Amino acid sequence: MSDNIEPVEYARILTNTLLKKLGFLEIHSVLHLENYEAGEMSVDIIKNDTQFPRANDADMYIILDKYKITGNVKNRPVFDIDTTIILLLETKEKIDDIFLTKFSKSTGKLIIYPYLRQTVQDLTSKMGLPALSLPLWQNPTTIKEEKKEAVPV
Repeated sequence: MSDNIEPVEYARILTNTLLKKLGFLEIHSVLHLENYEAGEMSVDIIKNDTQFPRANDADMYIILDKYKITGNVKNRPVFDIDTTIILLLETKEKIDDIFLTKFSKSTGKLIIYPYLRQTVQDLTSKMGLPALSLPLWQNPTTIKEEKKEAVPV
């Protein structure tokens, strides 16, 4: 699905949209203790799926984003975290999947990332691993200019 929407139109709709709820619907974590050893841990964050189920209220819109976070030491998985995050939007505007897709890929990602970051830090600490802090989010445009790679959310 294309996420082509004019920036002015996106901004106009966004101005009239309220984020009513952000929450974790599911969090599944698995510790692969047999793979754990001292060493630098790398993290992969993969956005698996985005869905837009319809809300009962005509003014409400739902975005479900699914992420998989894997911590690796020496290319072997030490932990996996699968999570589903819900964003509930309220607006008097008539919005479609094009707007919701754009929102999920841009504004929604900026909203979700700090919560995802905190969840990874909390869960790795509770797993008995060193608390893992994901890097702070950087705007991909800035990163391209600096010739670095963004966290692949």
